[in-house]
Amino acid sequence: MISYLSKFFYVLSQNRKSIFLLISVFVFSSLLEVFGISLIAPFLWLASKPEVLHQNWWANKIYSDLGFSSAHNFVIFCGIALIIIFCLKSFSYFLAQSYINHFSFANQGKLISRLLTAYLSVPYTFYLSRDTSSIITNIFYETQNFCFKSMIPLLQFTSNAIAILVLLILLAKTDLLLLIILSVILLPIFFLFYYLKGQSRKWGQDESEAYHDMMRTVNDGLGGIKETYVIGCQPYFIDEMNIYVNKYTTSKTSFVNFQTLPRIILETLLILFTVIIVLVHQIFLSQSIESLLGVLSIFAAASIRLMPALSQSLSAIGTIQTGSYALDMLYSDLRNTSQSIDNLEMKFQHLNILSNSNYLLSNHRLSAEFLLKQIDIQNLSYKYPNSAISAISNIYLTINKGESVAFVGKSGSGKTTLVDIILEAKVIIYHGRIDIQKKGLDVLLDAWQKICHRRPDQTLRLLLVGTGTDAPALQQKIARENLRDIVWINKYIRDRNAIQRYLSAADVYTLPSRHEGFPVAPLEAMACSVPVVATNVQGIPEILESGEMSGGLIVPIDDVEALATALESILDNEMWAKELGRRARERVERYFSLKTIGQQMRSFLLNEDLPN
Repeated sequence: MISYLSKFFYVLSQNRKSIFLLISVFVFSSLLEVFGISLIAPFLWLASKPEVLHQNWWANKIYSDLGFSSAHNFVIFCGIALIIIFCLKSFSYFLAQSYINHFSFANQGKLISRLLTAYLSVPYTFYLSRDTSSIITNIFYETQNFCFKSMIPLLQFTSNAIAILVLLILLAKTDLLLLIILSVILLPIFFLFYYLKGQSRKWGQDESEAYHDMMRTVNDGLGGIKETYVIGCQPYFIDEMNIYVNKYTTSKTSFVNFQTLPRIILETLLILFTVIIVLVHQIFLSQSIESLLGVLSIFAAASIRLMPALSQSLSAIGTIQTGSYALDMLYSDLRNTSQSIDNLEMKFQHLNILSNSNYLLSNHRLSAEFLLKQIDIQNLSYKYPNSAISAISNIYLTINKGESVAFVGKSGSGKTTLVDIILEAKVIIYHGRIDIQKKGLDVLLDAWQKICHRRPDQTLRLLLVGTGTDAPALQQKIARENLRDIVWINKYIRDRNAIQRYLSAADVYTLPSRHEGFPVAPLEAMACSVPVVATNVQGIPEILESGEMSGGLIVPIDDVEALATALESILDNEMWAKELGRRARERVERYFSLKTIGQQMRSFLLNEDLPN
């Protein structure tokens, strides 16, 4: 229950204070109601025997203070006062229920706006694992479920629970034994609802999933109506809709039937309680029914409010359990989009900082020199996280610079997924000899596993370019550990243009080696404006002499977590990655270009001073 309430208040966000105002209204209404009910028995007693007026201290004092001349007039006055109290009670109850409805519907509208703002503010990568129909369903259907199956039932349950508590206190003071008997009779219904709580959530989940599937089917069938007619798949969409309609009907019917149980059972048990009490007094205790009239009148008056309150409370509990799935969906999306928006705001802040310098402009100029001549995709397959079916499989595609390409296919065939991967996938690249021990490739794969585990919804690729004697062992490790999203060009690449294309497609280059002399591969990556993450092996401190200022990060040897964290820090901050790439390109041009190396060799051979 604590977990449910924490999610509930998170979704409500800034409207929590209003709930405490509602609770105050509920308490006042309940106290006024109990006060009126508690006066019913004394009024009936006084109306039947006006002569006993002067035997009660309070009644006699009121009679004297108000200057009544006859008991008959005082009884009329008490009746009018009782009517006014119940009218005030009814009016306050109506105001409380009206405020509940206004509060709930107003917050539903605010929640719709909040969700839409969140969905429009997240990075595009958020949509790589989501379809539009599920988002539309959340905005309209799940917010409606939250309103009618979480917010209104929870508020009504709170209102009724306060009324029930106060009424039970009144009944306990009237006749504790009768209250205990009534509680024992009502106990089975509470066990029934507790037993079915899991089933209630299942009905809510089935209903939401079926509605989402119906929305998706309509969106796919009518959204791509031309493709539907061309391919001739109208029967497919009709059959799909029938399946989801049957699922929706079953779950919705079960829920509504479940909602009618409390009233039916409570009415039956109330009659059972009354008959049992009368029989016990007349048969077993041999007492006159007249001795029970005062007590039964209070119980009857209390039941006018108590029975509906119990019925509504039990129904509310079932409804809340059914609506918990909708609450979980909204809570999850609001939390996830909030984190994505926070990350996006950090990027915007970084962009504002860069816009005040020359870095951004020069980075664009550098990038322009290395635009790809073509996009070359070979044997590309992809499945979304937690999905057993591949979204795309075995794709081979070459797009030359300047060409316009159209992807044609039915809805769900993977067109958007392919474009998303081309435009949005984050790529880590390693190229070099496949030597697991010396090159630290086991460390790289362990780090990759951590990165993928911490980013299940992000489109990621580890691109391995190269081969060697350890290629079979590396392939076995990848298969044994079921590592995902690894693209391996298992051959020697001697074409420098091909190497440049692979490097230019990456977001970050990594060298996880345990041993090196003076590695050239990081310099090739830096020449393509790709930031570098390398271990602290021989040669790297000279290449990345100033660390970040030189265009890369240096991590300890054999430290999986440090390698994963460094790579993630670059993947998560696109503007910083571009800045590191600019610095890397600048350092290569200044210290490792052919011109610079030539001048250094000339100066060494001729014993000349090295240029600055």
